[in-house]
Amino acid sequence: MAFNKKKAREEANRGGFYQFAEGENVVRILPPSREYFDKDITYIALTYFLHYGIPEGAPPVTCPKTTDPKNHWNVRCPICEKCKAIKSAADKDDKETQQFVYDRKAKQRYLFNVIVTSDKPDEETKKHKVVKLSVGWKIYKAILDVAQSDKYEDIGDVKKGRGFIINMTPESKTKTGFRDYSVTPEPNPSSVYELLPKDWIEAIEANEKWVEELAAGVLSFEELKSVMENSGIPQFMDGGPSRVQPAKQYGELDEEGNTKGEKSTPEETPEETPAKEETPASKPDCYGKYERGSEKCAKCESRIDCINKFIESQE
Repeated sequence: MAFNKKKAREEANRGGFYQFAEGENVVRILPPSREYFDKDITYIALTYFLHYGIPEGAPPVTCPKTTDPKNHWNVRCPICEKCKAIKSAADKDDKETQQFVYDRKAKQRYLFNVIVTSDKPDEETKKHKVVKLSVGWKIYKAILDVAQSDKYEDIGDVKKGRGFIINMTPESKTKTGFRDYSVTPEPNPSSVYELLPKDWIEAIEANEKWVEELAAGVLSFEELKSVMENSGIPQFMDGGPSRVQPAKQYGELDEEGNTKGEKSTPEETPEETPAKEETPASKPDCYGKYERGSEKCAKCESRIDCINKFIESQE
């Protein structure tokens, strides 16, 4: 008997979040949201913020910054304010305190829609499932640099973009004891449209809705203060016996939000409601002539089919 790493990753990935395998992971970045199909955008991923270890051993708590990622510095959060106060009052050489604050301060996460082309496609359909890829700053910045460079194509273009090779070195093979990552764009652009499932646009919109629901479910300032009372933070401020209580489930976090010596646990994904069968609607006269930026097209019931027809027509 042995730990089946491949099966464990497959089980984790069923929750909708991709878990990096050791070595090369080749992913293709898809559009981040519905908005991409309607107009020019300036973002490549959706953003949210999490607090780990609040309280000890519990799942992550969504930070209020998630409600306004673009202006997150203006959003009040009692946990963020307490962490800032602790850090300001502590000596810079007090590594114990600095680690305590780092483990619990808000971690900014970047959510990409991807297909993992280094994994085998579905045996029956020969298509790759659209999954969520949640990463920290290091991986995000590497992808962003490519996205903003004139040397490369639109990374969200499913016909003319290119994939990314993300190499993961596990904790046991690094000097720091934390996972290490390197990100390299594939040498040539390619089409992955034929590898996408029929509902790939719906999957992108569902992932966007997941972030919206995450933001909508943020606890109030007072509710977060109440949660914090059982987190170990007040006791730390008072210099009590339980000064540093790393979250048992998550441990110490590196800059990618991954844990030292263990795999990070993906956020719980709400159970999906089975899609209702719909009767085919009559197609408009302009069917198949999708116009990006058109308000009429954006509101049309045949919008998704038209987008696919439009992409198929591109060389």
